Amino acid sequence: MKSYLYLCIVFLSVQAAFGQKSDKITLEQVAEKCKDLPRDKRVTVKVARFSVSTKSSEAHATFGDELATMLTSALQQTNCFRMLEMNRNISDATGEMALAQDGFTNGSGPQAGQMIGAQLIVTGEVTDFTQGTSSTTVLGISGGSNQATVGFTLKVLNPQTGELLFSKDINMKGKIGGFSGLSLGGVKIAGSTENRAVQDATQKAIIRAVEVLAEAKDNMDIPEPMKPKEIKKYSPQNCQMLRSGSPKVIILVTEATTAGTARDNNTTDLARREREIALKEREANVGLARDVVQGLFGKKKETTKPEEITSRQSSASAVFKPVVIEQSATETELTRSFVEAGFRVVDPKVYGKMRQVSDSTGDMGQMAALGLKMGAQIIITGQSISERTNAQGGMVSCRARLEIRAISTEDGSILATNTVSGGGIDVSEAIANKTAIHNASENMSQYLMERLCSMNIQFASAGPAASSKNTTASARLGGATATSTTLTTIAASNANFIKLKALGDALRKSPKIKDVKSALKDGTGTLSLEHTGSADDLVDFMSKLTAPKFEITGMEEGRIVIAMQ
Repeated sequence: MKSYLYLCIVFLSVQAAFGQKSDKITLEQVAEKCKDLPRDKRVTVKVARFSVSTKSSEAHATFGDELATMLTSALQQTNCFRMLEMNRNISDATGEMALAQDGFTNGSGPQAGQMIGAQLIVTGEVTDFTQGTSSTTVLGISGGSNQATVGFTLKVLNPQTGELLFSKDINMKGKIGGFSGLSLGGVKIAGSTENRAVQDATQKAIIRAVEVLAEAKDNMDIPEPMKPKEIKKYSPQNCQMLRSGSPKVIILVTEATTAGTARDNNTTDLARREREIALKEREANVGLARDVVQGLFGKKKETTKPEEITSRQSSASAVFKPVVIEQSATETELTRSFVEAGFRVVDPKVYGKMRQVSDSTGDMGQMAALGLKMGAQIIITGQSISERTNAQGGMVSCRARLEIRAISTEDGSILATNTVSGGGIDVSEAIANKTAIHNASENMSQYLMERLCSMNIQFASAGPAASSKNTTASARLGGATATSTTLTTIAASNANFIKLKALGDALRKSPKIKDVKSALKDGTGTLSLEHTGSADDLVDFMSKLTAPKFEITGMEEGRIVIAMQ
């Protein structure tokens, strides 16, 4: 009997050793590698999905979603990454935005459009999922060890380009030892333990994936995070076109907004047709009843009121607003930008009767003629469209596209043209459409200001001091044909009067440089150049100068930094 018990103890010891986990890295050890990494230096990551591609029937449908959730949580605990919520759960945040926009909060709720984007997207494909039971019987004692294998392919994508930056196969086994039955003399006296092999294998695979990503991130070509757009303010100080006066501008932009996505339009076509048929039947019945009444009491004189067309339907729910009906959101934003910069903008109501045909925006000659009648030097014309793209968590998102041209009224020549897009989100679809158009218009106004303000064009009738008798816009540059010039500032360190004067004299020798103004204070010199061509052309000319000696140390928009030697 003692020998029998001894064999039982030995067998249990072997089984316990067999069921023990091997040494493995923990999340705490991975986090130790990133403990000194500042938050603003961490890579922004989003786990998009885990797809179950294995044919194993043992892998249930939600296993991929569970892996994605576990990996997101594990990566967050390492402090190596800034983790973003998965798209399928984003309604938790948008729901709070909707609550704030509906007026339930005191203004302290989150604002729409302030979320940050991911620098990296992590996805996974489950390629292996097996589980089984192995058992051993010794001297009537049955022992077992549940086993499982979890394997997946880990991928890291650049969301901007779709480029696959990293890929790794993760395969881990899980084992949990325990009794499957103990018999003495054929009598079973112990039950089996719960099988947790799958959980063990999954945990090992997730931790291994975190370790791999933490080690690989420093070797990836990670895209730079997108910076919020900077709104530059323009005034006569940084706008050449405004230095000699305030040109008059007319803004003519048509606007089209579409309620619902293309899919919504297709699915509602049948219902729309049914409503139209029912309406025609009802009108027919009303007409029959009217004829009967007229036959009994006589026909009254009918007065037909002309129908006022306020919209034109082109699809199931697309509403195109002719520009004659109301001022568009694009016009409002562009008007604000031009007025704040110092331009004179004609109120659309003043020339509303002169723009009855919205399609005239396609005829530059008619636009120029309209501008001349109003004494304007520049016509801003184009079209904006906006359509709903998605709805989630009580919020509606829309996308807008804006096409604009700036036309000189003197000869109908195009001064600037561009196409931009923008998005908007709100609880109201109508406001989301307007927000998208506003954001696109804000981008366009920045382009137009940068483009027009870089032109050294002077208008004879610009500014309040211009003669009222001369309302014809005459664009000129020094009495000659209009030529675009650029202002560039050169900041020179370690400068003195002699060095700065020598550099100015050398620059004046270039036929492209029209004017040079200098200033000197505390060893720092400044040269303000008015020149034709680009800043790159100017730098190329400066690099060929043999005297005075200097080194170009920096270059940005409209500014060159040098160190005098």
